[in-house]
Amino acid sequence: MHGGLIFRVSLKSAAERCQIPSGRNRHSSLAGGGRRTLWLERVGDGSRLKLAINNWLGVLVEGMAETISLSTALGLDPRLFLQAIAAGPLASEYAIAKGDEMLQADFVAGFPLRHAMKDAELASRAAHQRGVELPLTRAMLPRWQHAIALGHGSDDIASAVAAAGKTADAS
Repeated sequence: MHGGLIFRVSLKSAAERCQIPSGRNRHSSLAGGGRRTLWLERVGDGSRLKLAINNWLGVLVEGMAETISLSTALGLDPRLFLQAIAAGPLASEYAIAKGDEMLQADFVAGFPLRHAMKDAELASRAAHQRGVELPLTRAMLPRWQHAIALGHGSDDIASAVAAAGKTADAS
């Protein structure tokens, strides 16, 4: 599943918007390549927002991987979980698509796990430098390292399911 690019454009000032080449659609150079353009006020905000979005995406995917593993451990068909949340407010289209990919072991890279790992490490470091802890992000890093060690680094982030639930001792 591909959601389409969202261009995040940072401006030093609102006046810079007027300096973007005009034409039939002054944003056509951006809008033609993506789903939408999000205008941000400060230089660097686009990179910071991308880091925040990718961290959220990682936590979302890890949550799906863990819940699929839990469903299986509880003796449930994990497809029941996806069906239960699919039609309601608990699901995002992206989460359902990643869950389906996990169940089908379809890990064709849309967002390679090694890139997601790099972003999660950057997010954890940036948060720590600002006095913020990201315990979910920190907890998923060793599991992702394990999935990468299993050969999933170039696979899609959905391959995180390969390491989900594998470290706990069965009781």
